[in-house]
Amino acid sequence: MSKIFMAPTTLIAVLHSYGHTKETMVVTVIMNVISIFGSFIAIKGWFGLPVTGVAGVAYAMFAARIFIIADFFTLFINN
Repeated sequence: MSKIFMAPTTLIAVLHSYGHTKETMVVTVIMNVISIFGSFIAIKGWFGLPVTGVAGVAYAMFAARIFIIADFFTLFINN
């Protein structure tokens, strides 16, 4: 599980070293937006979803991390 949290940092460093700073910034901002809105949905139960509390916030963070890893791999392979 900890590798999911370490992989984005490693991929950001690799992409920065190749000069892709703007792309990594945009992807990181999108990840933060996904995490924030997912956390609000989990805590408040918006859109008819049940209030899931801490477990829901963990799922939101996990989804945001999976997004950033997939997007960074796409950037890394295409560039």
